[in-house]
Amino acid sequence: MLSRFAKLLFVATSLAPVLAAFAVKDLTAGRGITEVAPWLIVTVLLPVICWLLLIFSRKHLERQELRIVKIKSTDKEVLAYLIAYLLPLLTKDTVDVRQQLPVALFVFGVIFLAVYHSNAFHFNPLLACVGYHFYEVECDDGMTYLFITGDTIKKQQVTSDVVQMADYIFLEVDRKS
Repeated sequence: MLSRFAKLLFVATSLAPVLAAFAVKDLTAGRGITEVAPWLIVTVLLPVICWLLLIFSRKHLERQELRIVKIKSTDKEVLAYLIAYLLPLLTKDTVDVRQQLPVALFVFGVIFLAVYHSNAFHFNPLLACVGYHFYEVECDDGMTYLFITGDTIKKQQVTSDVVQMADYIFLEVDRKS
């Protein structure tokens, strides 16, 4: 399982599109590239961090077998993500994040902690962009987990080799059936 710090980084990567949206908003508002550079740098670094965490997880975390008896796609969570995170950018009177940095940090912090502590991590737009899918799965032991895979699953009962990235998050390494 990843350390708490790695899990924090993994959750943070889901915020990359929000930061990109702030950069685009600032550019269209006439701000110079030097003012927007911090947003852009973090927006580029977060996908790299996400990819490195996936590589590290696949290579170094302990593999285990996961027998899934019930599966439900959570890819549809993207709509909730877009509404919750991006809607404030579409309002007429958007807040200038630079002028109200403490407010912005508080809002991002609340979103981040809610996702981290509630294990409500059902969608990461960076992973979705490179073809990963998210499923809520029930295993043969009766527990429910988030299952991240690069494949589309078309049947209810599946056995996969996985690595456990967090308490309730499994990443598929190889499918057996």
